[in-house]
Formats: sequence, structure tokens, C-alpha cells
Amino acid sequence: MGYMGFGMQNWIFRQRPRRAFSKKRKSFGDTVPRKVAKDFYISGRTQKDPVYGDQDKIYYLGRIRNRLFKDKIISLLISLILLSIGVALYIYQPWKHFQISNEEFIAQQIKAIQEQREIFQMSVDYGNYYLASGEIASAINEFKHALKIFAENQEANEGLARAYLEDCLTNDKNCENASVLLDSLIAKYPYNSQYLSYKISLENKLENELRESF
Repeated sequence: MGYMGFGMQNWIFRQRPRRAFSKKRKSFGDTVPRKVAKDFYISGRTQKDPVYGDQDKIYYLGRIRNRLFKDKIISLLISLILLSIGVALYIYQPWKHFQISNEEFIAQQIKAIQEQREIFQMSVDYGNYYLASGEIASAINEFKHALKIFAENQEANEGLARAYLEDCLTNDKNCENASVLLDSLIAKYPYNSQYLSYKISLENKLENELRESF
């Protein structure tokens, strides 16, 4: 028996291709007939079926029983674990807790918005009170605080514009702020005659000051 490269036997390379629909070719090299291989030893072991004694049978049957018992124990433990998880989920129902917490979050958000509205309205009311009492600086602070909560609110912007206008007419202060804020209100609400009246009063005040300066 010869060998080629990579440890392959020589007969592998000397095989001829089989014709189509022809009989199976005979193999080359050393072969052992199946009839002779009955008592043929390979790596020190015989090809005969091993004969087990009674002790061996008892041993192997015991191993099989132990394995089946372990499989039953494992299956029982897995079933108990799954049952425990199912019972825990049924008792505690975590999805309901999540739903409750979500509802609580929405309720807290609604409560926070209501509190902001209450604080806003309180600041506007205090601003109107201070403005009517002649406390212009306090009125300006209250209206500014209200606008920090709702910056686009018309009532708060109007109150701040009136406070600026009153401060300009009375103390010659915040005239520029009054003019800018009134222009913004007139642009947003062009059909509000009250804002136009405030603007005319402010312009008259500024024109009189210019005349007096000459």
C-alpha cells in the first residue's frame, strides 16, 4: 500500500472514472472481506457484539433508572418554578401597579398645571390691586412674575403695559417699555380700541415733553 502527499493512499489517485449506467467498479488496494472480519481486531477491540453479564445489566439498568429519576426531578422543579411565577404574577399583578403609577403621574401633572394657573391668577390679581393703589413698582413685579408662567397671556401683558404707561405718565419712567409693549399688543389685537387709546396717551405725553424741551 503506497501513500501520496498529505498522507493519502496511492489507490485513491489510480481510480478510473465510472461510465454512465455501468456496474460498480472494483476498489483497489488492500481490503478485508466482511466474512473474514468477524473476528478481526481493530485497535485492540473485536467486532463481535459484547456479551453482558447479570451484574453489568443490573449496573446499566440502575444508571438508566437514576437518569430517568433525575429527569423527573428536574421537570418537577421547572414546573414548580413556573407555577410560582404564575401565582406571583396573579397575586401582585405588576401591570396594574404600572397603570396606577401612570395614572398618578397624569394626576400630578394636572395638579401642577392647576397650581401654576392659581399662582398666575394670584399674581395678576395682586398686580391689578397694586396698580389701583398707586404702587406701580409692585404692580410691575407681579405682572412680570405672571408672565414667567404664561408669557403669551393677554391679561398679564395688558396689565404690564398699563403699569408701564402709568409709570411713564406719573414718574417719567418706563416710557420706552410701555411703547414697545403697546406696539406688540396692537399688532396682535389690532381691533382693541383700548390699546390704541393707551398708545395715543403715551404719544401725547412724549410730544408734550418735546415741546417743553424747546
